[in-house]
Amino acid sequence: LTLYGVFELPFGIEAAPTFTVASARPYQQYRAANPNGAGSLRCYAGDCLTPGPTGEIVGVHAARGQTLVNLSIRTSRAFRVSQSQEIKLFAELFNIPNRANFGQNYGTNAFAPATFNRPIDYMGGPGSSSSIPNSFQVQLGARYSF
Repeated sequence: LTLYGVFELPFGIEAAPTFTVASARPYQQYRAANPNGAGSLRCYAGDCLTPGPTGEIVGVHAARGQTLVNLSIRTSRAFRVSQSQEIKLFAELFNIPNRANFGQNYGTNAFAPATFNRPIDYMGGPGSSSSIPNSFQVQLGARYSF
């Protein structure tokens, strides 16, 4: 769900917030490499490495990552220099909650306990085309129109 808008505030200030929230994304868990070399073996239900009384294996993408929450805003104010000239100052604040959003980027291999079910990368991390920054960021600027 994404909500956004543009609001005219007192003193000629314009605010454009964007709020995004999404349910946790699923990811697959594995207990070991497949002995025949074709992929990996999925976890057992309950304890990933030890089969329970029924020996059931978890379904595809049974694990869930973290819920996505993000709030950003751009505020601006224009100042007339002359009839045909204007300076607009703006501030952009990204990821105001300063929340790490991992999505489904979790360690999936139980045979690698250091990273299993722990975050290994950010949603919107390096090399991503996503616009979700990793941490709170501020950008200040000005625009001169003539």
